[in-house]
Amino acid sequence: MLRNRLQEILNERGLKNARVAQDIPELSRNVLDEIVNNNDTAIPFATVNLLCRYLNIKPADFFEYLPFDVTVSVNTDVDFYCADNFCTEINDGLLPVNENFQIPAFYLNLYVVKQSGTSITGLTKRVFELSAVMEAPLKLLPHPESDLSDNLFQPSQDIDFYIVLGDPLHEVTAIERREFFAFWNETLTPGFREELMNQIQSTISSYIHAHLLTLPGIDWSQCALHITYEFDKKVDPIITSAPRLIEKVNTPDPD
Repeated sequence: MLRNRLQEILNERGLKNARVAQDIPELSRNVLDEIVNNNDTAIPFATVNLLCRYLNIKPADFFEYLPFDVTVSVNTDVDFYCADNFCTEINDGLLPVNENFQIPAFYLNLYVVKQSGTSITGLTKRVFELSAVMEAPLKLLPHPESDLSDNLFQPSQDIDFYIVLGDPLHEVTAIERREFFAFWNETLTPGFREELMNQIQSTISSYIHAHLLTLPGIDWSQCALHITYEFDKKVDPIITSAPRLIEKVNTPDPD
């Protein structure tokens, strides 16, 4: 894993992107924003040279490296869960309405894979399982600009997930807990930990957009996604006893 530390360096010095872009005419504000956001942008040597000279740092100060890669995924092999009392076929589509007008609580299985080495030197892989839990049902209300006959609804609240360690249906062992917290708190630097949280946010957001926000009859425009990290939080039994948004399928085994 390789990332640039430009955001931290600018924060330490109280510098804003606009000021840096103004002080370095050869560097556009858009390019600077991409670098600051670590958007996997290829950074030319000339740009690194400009920034190192401006900030009076060395390239080794500009970059941060860990000898492994980390990826995040949600298992998407199983279609979006839809129960008879939850969705009703209307006009060849699925409209998520029942007598309570709500989407029941559910959780997603997340897989964080740490991998080092190459096919030549030998790969070492460790899989950490997390779960993203939507604890409260997502209540749907008739859209204020329509009536029930229009079959148009909107969420009454934002989508709130919290991240827990492991699968809520299974007890996390002491060894698994120690390994994960050693990885999260000790192996990852603060910068890489924030980057991993951004990966988790993006992965959940992409999945929700693909599977939940495509349901017809719901206006999601005023609904935001919030994620909090509570690894040791106990999950409500109601959630674990209800069908999940996705089914648990083959979890990749560590090598």
